[in-house]
Amino acid sequence: MRVYLDNAATTPLCPAAAKAMEPYMTKMFYNPSAGYSDSVNIKNKIEECRSRLAGLLNADTEEIYFTSGGTESDNWALEIGRLHGNEIISQSTEHKAILNKLSQLEKRGTFVGILPVDRRGRVDTEDVKRNITKGRGLLSIMYGNNEIGTIQPVKELAEIAGRNGVWFHTDAIQAFGHVKIDVRELGVDMLSGSSHKFGGPKGVGFLYVDKKLPINPLIVGGGQERGLRGGTENVPGIVGMVAAAEYACNNLERTEKKCRKNAQIIYDAIMNNIPEVVFNGCPIGENRLPNNLSFCFKGVDAAELLVMLDVCGICASAGSACNTSKNSYVLEKIRVEKEYINGCLRLGIDESLSQTAIDYVVNCLIKIVGEIRTKRKLG
Repeated sequence: MRVYLDNAATTPLCPAAAKAMEPYMTKMFYNPSAGYSDSVNIKNKIEECRSRLAGLLNADTEEIYFTSGGTESDNWALEIGRLHGNEIISQSTEHKAILNKLSQLEKRGTFVGILPVDRRGRVDTEDVKRNITKGRGLLSIMYGNNEIGTIQPVKELAEIAGRNGVWFHTDAIQAFGHVKIDVRELGVDMLSGSSHKFGGPKGVGFLYVDKKLPINPLIVGGGQERGLRGGTENVPGIVGMVAAAEYACNNLERTEKKCRKNAQIIYDAIMNNIPEVVFNGCPIGENRLPNNLSFCFKGVDAAELLVMLDVCGICASAGSACNTSKNSYVLEKIRVEKEYINGCLRLGIDESLSQTAIDYVVNCLIKIVGEIRTKRKLG
């Protein structure tokens, strides 16, 4: 049996996206910037996709910008944020796309403040109030954490930022397509998304920017994306991303319910059958992404665990695919005890996961954890 449980790293291309993309990779290959009618039709298709994606977010069409993915969207948002006073406040468990860009901006003279989180990975709103500067700067806090699934109080944070004249950005890369997101209801100024996290193709994403914000160009060139991101558009990617986004959003209630149910079944089975295990982040159903599970097993090495799971046909991870360090900085920031931190397992599930697959994974996990611990004792 082969079971894929790394959907936080990437998702399989959904059939709707594959079907929508195919014509634009073959007969409808034209450059959108050319002047003949076939190319104009392609340009119109891009704008149609922009309008459809805007509708899913409750945004205006001109507030959507297509990018090469979530990392680019995050980087651009921070560059835009610098325009409002050259000050950015964020928090310690953000994705490296945020944290590494902030380090770069700090070297260029931007004031950067990194706030701590509690043991569940949530930022303290009072801490935010104390650290932002009235009338200037950007507050950038992710929607849902890619490693531990914790959802931040985004709407409250956006309200705090707004009351203090601070712009607000949220990295919603793990959240969009998995939970309901309405940019007007949330009150965010900028929001990042990535296609391959919700069933779309890799190499394409989007950035929502409220039309009241000034925007600096990300890439200068041929004038694409209203002169703000030069370069020939990834037409198949854009078409596939929007098709996947529509499928995900239109089926959100069903898939979210199924994922939460499966997450609870897996959680109960692991916590009831494997001793000395901790669950990272917020409880299931409470400020947590529906498709994310994160455990740490005492006395277990994650690398060994993942190899043995792979032998059993189970694809999982120890955390972010973008984090190459030995220990997860996210787990360090939520203060996971040292006896547990090396034994992290992240399971990214989807609605297709069957009870048979769940039983197989849990049984393999019980056996493998037991074998690793026994070997360690004997060694």
